[in-house]
Amino acid sequence: MQNTEFNDILLLLASKKTFNQGLELAQNFLQEFENRFHCTIDEYKELVYFLVENEVWDFEMPLGKLEELDLSRKKIIKLPENLALLNNLKILFLNNNQLITLPESITKLKNLECLYLENNQLKSLPKNIGDLESLQELDLANNQLNTLPKSIEKLSLERMMISDNPITSFPKKTSGGEIYLGKKPTFDITEYLDDWSDVIFDKHWY
Repeated sequence: MQNTEFNDILLLLASKKTFNQGLELAQNFLQEFENRFHCTIDEYKELVYFLVENEVWDFEMPLGKLEELDLSRKKIIKLPENLALLNNLKILFLNNNQLITLPESITKLKNLECLYLENNQLKSLPKNIGDLESLQELDLANNQLNTLPKSIEKLSLERMMISDNPITSFPKKTSGGEIYLGKKPTFDITEYLDDWSDVIFDKHWY
């Protein structure tokens, strides 16, 4: 009987019109909810509200099945910690916002292949960004980064953009395919030339 009732709640949560009703009823099934979504009801609610408010999700696809998310040009100042609930996400656009930092939890997106952060105000990256084991493209152009976390050495990137940042130091073992430095790098790149297959003094590959 309980499974049937919880399945009914899942149907309510899958519709914008009945979402809040589903959350209210889910309070009677806390353990079942956490087993299903791997988070608390409040964490799930916060993420759904964030996505709906930014007009990037319309309930047509379960959150756990989202593979691409475009949050660019939304004037976002801060991301919710529970963004990591989107565990199947492969492509994440966060460019052209007002981000100063990223939540450490973003490093739990193990399937993420492309992360676009161009044109923000980032002053630092998550300490464990190197845990994004599937990451292939990382765009950090036009931010306020002085340095990069040492963990970034663990990544094997196909492309990395770091142009238009006041970078003064760079992890020595970082390597990959193409690295875009911009026309006037702010650090001595001589010792890194052998680490990348192609060092490009431009902003982007496009």
